[in-house]
Amino acid sequence: MDKTAASKPELAAKPAGQPGHGPTILTAARAGINIMRLDFDVLFEVMQWTVDRRTMSRLMRTCRALHSKGIPSLLHSQVHVDNRRLHSFCLFMTADNSRCQYLRNVYFHLKEPCHASKDLDAILGIIQNASNLKSLRLTNEMLESDDRFPLAFAALQTVEDLVLDTYGKAAADMLGDLESPLRKADITFRAGEDKEELYPTDFMEALANACETLEEIVVSNVHWGASTYGLQFPEVVSLKIKNYDHVDGEGLMFAFPKLRKLHTEHACFDEDAERLVIDSLDDFQKIRDVSLETQARNGSSWDSLDELSGGLLFLYCLGITCPTRELKVLIDEPSRLHWLEVLLSPTKPKNLAISCDEMNAAQLKNVVSLLPTSVQELELFVCLEEHVKLTKRVNASIVNSMRSLVPQITHLDLTIEQDAPYMSFNNQKMVDFGTRIAEAIPTLRYIYIRMMAGLCLIKNEHSWTIERPEDGVVQLKSAERIALLSTSKKRIECEKSMWEEYGFE
Repeated sequence: MDKTAASKPELAAKPAGQPGHGPTILTAARAGINIMRLDFDVLFEVMQWTVDRRTMSRLMRTCRALHSKGIPSLLHSQVHVDNRRLHSFCLFMTADNSRCQYLRNVYFHLKEPCHASKDLDAILGIIQNASNLKSLRLTNEMLESDDRFPLAFAALQTVEDLVLDTYGKAAADMLGDLESPLRKADITFRAGEDKEELYPTDFMEALANACETLEEIVVSNVHWGASTYGLQFPEVVSLKIKNYDHVDGEGLMFAFPKLRKLHTEHACFDEDAERLVIDSLDDFQKIRDVSLETQARNGSSWDSLDELSGGLLFLYCLGITCPTRELKVLIDEPSRLHWLEVLLSPTKPKNLAISCDEMNAAQLKNVVSLLPTSVQELELFVCLEEHVKLTKRVNASIVNSMRSLVPQITHLDLTIEQDAPYMSFNNQKMVDFGTRIAEAIPTLRYIYIRMMAGLCLIKNEHSWTIERPEDGVVQLKSAERIALLSTSKKRIECEKSMWEEYGFE
């Protein structure tokens, strides 16, 4: 037994904390071993580290002992219950009520309420006996299936990670009575297109019951006003807000005193606010001035931030004055570039990402010239104006812009998109372009360049490390793309999957 294991190292179980990478039936078969001849204690260990449901199901069907031992492992991974699977899930769980204690991660993905009384009674019993549930994902439709559900879910004592895909009165009732010590909450507040379906207007009020334990919050379609309620979330270190319609820097800094990561996406100003953006930028200056005055008066500003991202308008109004390690800014209007300098001066980011819409080469040079000397790693995404093409003159202007970069830049990630039906950049031109940029930035050690023709979803990309021998001739060596910001790694992986899945060039 030991000799076999020693001669087949691929069968060795991985250390604790690494599920999903241990032995499976497939690896055993490839090694020429009949897994069913192993002792039961070894098979139990194999089952503990097998997360593939098909493999687990095959093992559990071999005998009663393995069937019994496999249930905990089967239920430890995420259990996905939709309208189609609901009845079979109830039958499986109610066959032995002790199974409920093994549930760790459940996703009730009901797109419409359930009306089968037997299934509703079964679900209620499962909820009440899920004594070790850690992660829960729900829809408002699930909670609306039975009047007993909101209170039953609220009574759970062990949930740390809660996701609400849709929100409504039932979800509001559940959060209002919540007893679990939530550490992470991810909530989409608007259940539909109608603004009347927004419950309530303030996400902080909705999460008030968990304000002492929450560490990470992700919310969508929200309004905030914590300063009105005097509410604080003393342990929250990460906040992501998507689709918001208000700017309240004073409220954020008061409500989240220990915040380290703040990410915002997609400001959704209503019609009145939109007119303010166009006709009266002075009003946004007033918002910033109030935030700065409050910080000075109350000493409520953050000491520093690890990550900060959002549109330039929002970040400017927020009035952040603390050092920030990673900063990501969307500039959707080149006329507001002077705000960028105001933002960068106090934050002094080391890693900086800037996305620019509808720009020409001259405006790009202005952006680059505003960067503080603290920046060492830079991501630039530039969408050229509609009439601007990647001609030799434009390319030379872009290279010339790079000469304005601060001398400390060591890593550059540059994407240039043109709204054109073709792209004339072949591989050799990419190498020449990269070489000229490397020559323009003497401290550069790594460069990634991507040229895109947006209309046709065509791209040409290369990444290199840069060597500078004593003769002074710059040499580019092909390398894997590097994520310069913490938030960039997932985006790069998603982009790669998309291009591979759809077969884009």
